[in-house]
Amino acid sequence: MINCKFYVIHNLDKQRYDNMINLFSKYGINISDVTFINHPNKDELTYKIKKNTVQKGSKIKDGWISCSYKHYLALEQIVKNKDELAVIMEDNIGDFYENVMDRLSKYLEELPNNWDVLYDSVWEEYSNMNEEEVSSNKLVYKKSNGITRNRDGKIISHGGTRAAQFYLVNKKSAKKMYDNFLPFNHSADMWMNEVLRKANLKSFWSEPSLVSKKFNTVTSTNLNLVSNFFYILKSKIINYRLGIKSPIWPRKGNTASYPLTTFKKDPSLEVFSKDEKKLTKTKSDEYLNFLFCFDDNYYFQSFTAIYSLLKNVSKKINILIIHNKPLSIEQLPLNISLHNNLASFQSYTFNDYDYNFPNLKNAHLSEATYYRLFIENYLDRNIDQLIYLDGDTVCISDPINSIESQLEDLKKSDNILAARTEYTIEEYPDSESFVRLNMDSSYFNAGVLLIDYKKWRANSFSKSLVEHMQKIEDNVVTWDQDVMNSLLNGNYLELNGSLNFNANSFNKITQSNESASILHYIGSKKPWLTSGALSYPISSNYYHRYYSEIAPNSYHITHKWRRASLFQYLGSIVNLKLFKIDNPLIFTKELLKSFFNYS
Repeated sequence: MINCKFYVIHNLDKQRYDNMINLFSKYGINISDVTFINHPNKDELTYKIKKNTVQKGSKIKDGWISCSYKHYLALEQIVKNKDELAVIMEDNIGDFYENVMDRLSKYLEELPNNWDVLYDSVWEEYSNMNEEEVSSNKLVYKKSNGITRNRDGKIISHGGTRAAQFYLVNKKSAKKMYDNFLPFNHSADMWMNEVLRKANLKSFWSEPSLVSKKFNTVTSTNLNLVSNFFYILKSKIINYRLGIKSPIWPRKGNTASYPLTTFKKDPSLEVFSKDEKKLTKTKSDEYLNFLFCFDDNYYFQSFTAIYSLLKNVSKKINILIIHNKPLSIEQLPLNISLHNNLASFQSYTFNDYDYNFPNLKNAHLSEATYYRLFIENYLDRNIDQLIYLDGDTVCISDPINSIESQLEDLKKSDNILAARTEYTIEEYPDSESFVRLNMDSSYFNAGVLLIDYKKWRANSFSKSLVEHMQKIEDNVVTWDQDVMNSLLNGNYLELNGSLNFNANSFNKITQSNESASILHYIGSKKPWLTSGALSYPISSNYYHRYYSEIAPNSYHITHKWRRASLFQYLGSIVNLKLFKIDNPLIFTKELLKSFFNYS
């Protein structure tokens, strides 16, 4: 099986995104091998971007600049990631003729050892090029990089490209294209003809093509004079200063549409795409089991945490969820349900409501924080060990080796769980927590827990926790974390700090950042709140990067109080923290939208 990565030039149109995700599932592309190049779009082009990418005097539209620059960024990713093979495709592909990986394997069998790039698209048939004779016995044909004319002398091809809809490159050719791409003066498909000639690359076409038709919902250059007035004005000013002649005034765009697979919708999850995929059940002890407990209030956050985990682990894993409602795999984002690292998925519906859950009034979290106390009532008895993660965590590097090592240590010990210590009585002998909870040892953070579930069951630990919760109900401040700490009173295994790294410290302690595997957004300043995103922009960037890959927008922004959010935003301009966010312009745009959409 070939190892190939895929980069999609995407304009954030949701129909196109859903269509591409559906095609990946249908034609054998693992979503974990796909990267969407989402930015910058035409309304995000700055003076600096245009100055660094576009040749002075070019006659080029902003939509072309955006698209061409995204092709350059895709090449940049291939070079940085050292991908041996990669496909760059645009998001207007309507369908494929066959399994993509199978077809790519056939291409590689026919391509010579010194090949550089193979183009595949619905644009123009190779048989019209008057070069090699097309045969039913082959798929790959050499294409000259010169201008091609038909028998009547009319130009039918400006070089080696076959549009830029779908093309295969290798590590060596991607580097050459990347080095010769900037500055450009035309759309990507036209400009790459110059790149091929300049870098002396060997170009090939496929016949018949793998791509069978286009899917186009709206062109990249469609504009409305009223709604896009300020963008048009800004673009005109920038172009005038840089000597770019851009006909960006509104025009009618021709659109073509093709039927899409209809996904089942859940009103509470409309932001995410759905699919009908079912997972084969897997024995729970074959893979590590990761448990998440959440309700409707933490959908987006928990899915982001799960996706970040799947994207970074080096082995397949099982995902277990305890939720307040029945949750099926069809309700997961496709990037999760189709992920190659997801071995199995199991959801359990919480129904232990005959208890009072302490200190939830006006809290920044919900009753779901108490769900994990009851795991013995839900999880399969054949599970021996599991890893619990809060929904306000993200995984930023592979934690598997560290987890497996610590689970082995936990198994050999007398402890039921492993957790990271927040402070000890030696450090803070006057801490009110130790007095309030009648403790005399250490206090741990419960955002990440390694659990010996076999010992948990043998000791009826859920029953003990619930009884203790009722006993200390009036003294509980930090919810179930207080309950567990009070009952265990220091009897736990110390967790490697990289597995529960305080995200607030991640912005400051650069030396420790290298060893962080799982970031935990501790406290009330969460990355989806303006207060968190702007107070801790470096660690918040990780959350929003993963979120943007499973949602149609780039930033997850909510508010406690919109007025406070506005003042926090203005303050971030003064203290310059806004500019530590990955894309301040897009963040600002989506923040303003959230003021009007928020209810």
